[in-house]
Amino acid sequence: MKKKITLLIGIVLTTISWAQSPEKMSYQAVVRDADNALVTQKPVGMQISILQGSLSGTAVYTETHTPSTNVNGLVSLEIGTGATSDDFSTINWSGGPYFIKTETDPEGGTNYTITGTSQLMSVPYALHAKTAENVTGTLNETDPTFTAWDKSTGITITESQISDLSDSSTTNELNTSVALNGTNLEITDAGGTITTDLSSLTTIALERQLFKTSGTFTVPSDVTSIRVTMIGGGGSGGSRGPGGEFGAGGEAGNYVRNQIVAVTPGATLAVTVGTGGVPATCSIPWTNGCPGNPGGTSSVGSLVTATGGAGGCGSCLSGSDDKSGKIGPFGVFGSGSDGVDVFEVNSAAGNPGMVLIEYYFW
Repeated sequence: MKKKITLLIGIVLTTISWAQSPEKMSYQAVVRDADNALVTQKPVGMQISILQGSLSGTAVYTETHTPSTNVNGLVSLEIGTGATSDDFSTINWSGGPYFIKTETDPEGGTNYTITGTSQLMSVPYALHAKTAENVTGTLNETDPTFTAWDKSTGITITESQISDLSDSSTTNELNTSVALNGTNLEITDAGGTITTDLSSLTTIALERQLFKTSGTFTVPSDVTSIRVTMIGGGGSGGSRGPGGEFGAGGEAGNYVRNQIVAVTPGATLAVTVGTGGVPATCSIPWTNGCPGNPGGTSSVGSLVTATGGAGGCGSCLSGSDDKSGKIGPFGVFGSGSDGVDVFEVNSAAGNPGMVLIEYYFW
C-alpha cells in the first residue's frame, strides 16, 4: 500500500550541496516578491531552520542571514555560519529524517513572508561520517578457517587444469528466476524462494489540484497537512459620470501564498472560488458615476480565506485613481476590471479568483 505524506516546498528555487569539512552546507535560492518578480541586487532577510522528524518537527538548529541578491535574484550562503545561539556541530544526522525550512523577508528584515520546507533526501554524509572519529579501542579481526574440503586429499592439478571440484550441494545454486510481484521481489534458487517487500522504496511525487470554480477537496489517506495558494475575486471597475471624470479600475483579489494548514485524513473540505465583482450599474438620471463592486472571497473550508478586491470608484477626481484594473499575482486570476471613461452606464465585471491545493506522497 502506498504511504502518503505531506512535504513543504518553498516558492524559492533552492540548491543544496554538502561540504566536506568544516561543518557547514552551501545553500542557494532565487528570491521573488509577491508579484512573482525577481528581487535583485538588494539585501534580504533569511531564517534557516533544521527540523527533525517531520515537516512540522522540532527545530534542532536555527540561524539568520542577511545576504544580498545578484542581478538574477540569486542569494548564496553557508548554513552553519549564520547568526545563532545553536551549535551546528551537535546535530545528530543519524537521527533523521531532517527537513530544511527557509523563511525570507524580501525587504531585508525579519518579517518573513516567503516560507518553504523540503526534506533532505540524503544524510549529509561528510558530517555523519565524523562519528568515526569517536571510535576508540582496538578492533580485533578474526580470520575465517576454510574447512569445506578435505585437506588430506587437496585439489588435483593436471597439466595446468584443476579437477575434482564437483559440487553436489543443492542449496547454493545460481538464481533460477527473479520476479516482481506487486511490491514484492521474489528470487528463486535451488534452495527455495526469498521474498523481499519493496513497498517502502517507491518514488516521492507531488500532487496538485487547481480549482477555477467552487467544489470540494477530499484529503487523501494519511495526509495530515496541505499547502494552499489562493486569490480572491477581482473587483469591477467604476463608471464615468456626467461630470466627465473617469471610473477607476477594480482592485485585484487578495492573495494567500503557500499557507500550510493541518487537515484530517479522509475529510471533505468545501472549496470556494471567489467570483469577480459584478459590473457597476447606474440608473438614469444620475449625478455621479457608479462605483464598482468587490470580488468574492475564496476559501478552503474555514482553514484559509482570501477576500476579493475592492471595486473602483465612479466619477473619480481626475488623476486620483488609475483607470486600469489591477492585475492579480498569476495574471488573469483575481484581476480587477478597467474603469469606464466614456459616457456609458455599466462597467465590466472583475475576474474570478482561484484555489490551488498541493501535497506530497510516496
